[in-house]
Amino acid sequence: TVEQRIGCVKHFVSLMKEEREIVVKLLMWEIGKSYNDSCKEFDRTIDYINDTMEALKDLDRISSRFTIEQGIVAQIRRAPLGVVLCMGPFNYPLNETFTTLIPALIMGNTVELLIRNTINQDSLCHKTWLIIWAVNTLKII
Repeated sequence: TVEQRIGCVKHFVSLMKEEREIVVKLLMWEIGKSYNDSCKEFDRTIDYINDTMEALKDLDRISSRFTIEQGIVAQIRRAPLGVVLCMGPFNYPLNETFTTLIPALIMGNTVELLIRNTINQDSLCHKTWLIIWAVNTLKII
């Protein structure tokens, strides 16, 4: 359900926040961002995830209503598309990856995440979060 998926994402965000400094350092080491830019990317990602959860709550509330168009009473509900491919660039690996990954997952889609492997440590940040996500939240969905 929508409530379960939002609960999973909230739990994931709380785990992400606990590891902020580690992720910021990984961003610095992996792609050479400054400390301030890495902090901004992390914070922007958390804000985006929170905004996505709020948008889904609003969408779910709107979808529970009946509408009347040209004499036809209907209820319009959103549904998962199926399998979604998510890819992130090397310069904003956390933010750009999660801005496609989180909306796809929170809507109930199956996601295939393509991680860039041109630098050995590049996927370390993604692997860390995918492990946390898989172990702590996906089993609930």
